[in-house]
Amino acid sequence: MCLLSLPLAWSLQMSALLQRCHLEGHNSRTVERAVMQTEELVHCLAKEKPDAVSRHHYFYCSHLPPRWKVETELANLLLSIGVVKSALDIFLRLQLWEEVIMCYNLLQLRHKAAEIIQQQLDKEETVKLWCLLGDATDNPLHYEKAWDLSGHKSARAQRHWALYYYNRKQYAESIPHIQESLAINSLQVTLWFHLGYAALHEEDWSLCATAYQRYCSLDPESFEAWNNLSKAYVKMNQKHRAWLTLQESLKWNYENWRVWDNYMVVSTDVGRFHEVIHAYNRILDLKEKHVDIEVLQILVNAACSMDAQGNIKKGAEQLLTRLTQQVRNNTALWQLFVKLMLSSTESETFEALERVLSYLYRAFWSAIQDSHFEKDTQDCLGTMQITSQLIDATLLCCRKCPRAEKTKQMLASAKLCLQTLVARIKKFYPDVLSSGESQGIKLTDPLKSLESRLQEVVAELQRQKGSL
Repeated sequence: MCLLSLPLAWSLQMSALLQRCHLEGHNSRTVERAVMQTEELVHCLAKEKPDAVSRHHYFYCSHLPPRWKVETELANLLLSIGVVKSALDIFLRLQLWEEVIMCYNLLQLRHKAAEIIQQQLDKEETVKLWCLLGDATDNPLHYEKAWDLSGHKSARAQRHWALYYYNRKQYAESIPHIQESLAINSLQVTLWFHLGYAALHEEDWSLCATAYQRYCSLDPESFEAWNNLSKAYVKMNQKHRAWLTLQESLKWNYENWRVWDNYMVVSTDVGRFHEVIHAYNRILDLKEKHVDIEVLQILVNAACSMDAQGNIKKGAEQLLTRLTQQVRNNTALWQLFVKLMLSSTESETFEALERVLSYLYRAFWSAIQDSHFEKDTQDCLGTMQITSQLIDATLLCCRKCPRAEKTKQMLASAKLCLQTLVARIKKFYPDVLSSGESQGIKLTDPLKSLESRLQEVVAELQRQKGSL
């Protein structure tokens, strides 16, 4: 039976309506309705009817809060929709000075907050009021006054003092005050997070790990805390613990590609290559393109090793296939694909060699598509090495090719690549083969080797044409 359909059970009806306001207050579409309903509840609580006897019926099982708490709920709802002035009036009437200061800050009237708090201090000095005065005036001496007034026993005084420095990114100064506050009251969940974050910035990894451990034990649903804890473990060279910690982080945020990227890197460090492949694929699900050559190099080296499991090699091949479909102009990516394919036991067949040759062509044209690649000597040397591998693969493929026409076509393509590269290098370094004094002096021997390979390809092409 619906509680709202029982107007005679007044306390149950009020409590049910208030619970509905709590639920609707978190939704932007229903928050205005929650405000109006809470306002009506405040009016109902102030009315003389129904009488006390009717109100007490089922009162102790209804969990109906007192009127001032319902008014506080109304003020918070008003604040959430930007009606700051009306919320301020309620907070002032209820003497909730912390909320009053927040409202005055939003209204840019902090001096008014200081005036009101000073009036209250003139009546009676309390730790809370001195802390709030410090927040209103940005004067840390007021926190010290609150600390002394408490007889060095107030966690609140130290917390406000710590947050004064923390909010100004003075993390080194904030850490001692955070620790002092937590020593008095260790159940301040948010403060544990602040301590971990401050220690992370100060690179105190042991303190950072301890703080985030405590925070995660109190609030295990924060993926950021688990992620930062894993960073502390990595810095402490406890990578297996960092790997396990990142798994916890992923439980609470499965859609954040940056967490998956951290998980992928740590999985690489601990040698969990199945997880590396899984994490990389998940990143590509969340992000259109993502190329991490360093991780891919380690993965391919592991897949090419003698003791690599077959499913790792298969997973790496599928991953590189997916990557090269998205990113077609990355030379290093194609080179890794070539290395992986050559490690296969089937790499000696004509079909496998033809596939490797197609990847080498992709690597070659990706390398020279930059119109200024000749300016970097290392880029030139890398492109010349790719071209040399391409020629080796072409000649080997030609020996296994069953059709002469296909052989002649492959040789002609290799000849074109060689001529294009040699011509571009000579144009940019005209003295590379003569004087030996140009900045391309490191290219002299590799270029001579390429010209020799060009003659070899031309001779083989002529031989193939003569045999037809």
